[in-house]
Amino acid sequence: MRPHLYRAHRTATLGEETYAKDLAVEPGGGGFITAANLSALGHKTTLLASMPGGPFGSAILEKMQRSGVDLSLSPYDQPMAHRSQP
Repeated sequence: MRPHLYRAHRTATLGEETYAKDLAVEPGGGGFITAANLSALGHKTTLLASMPGGPFGSAILEKMQRSGVDLSLSPYDQPMAHRSQP
């Protein structure tokens, strides 16, 4: 997954530094994009993928859950106290 998108005010020239003005965290990768598109077309889809924990992982997970893709087989790297029991 490549979850981070950065936008800058302008493109830096050779030897110059520029800083991002904001950051968007979006789920990505071929497997998820394909599953999300098939789900949007009405197909039942399930994704088996490892997802990161922490604040970025939480943001990605929330967006993935809204996609309609079944994520029940995808382990989410979170502390054991917060994991739901099957």
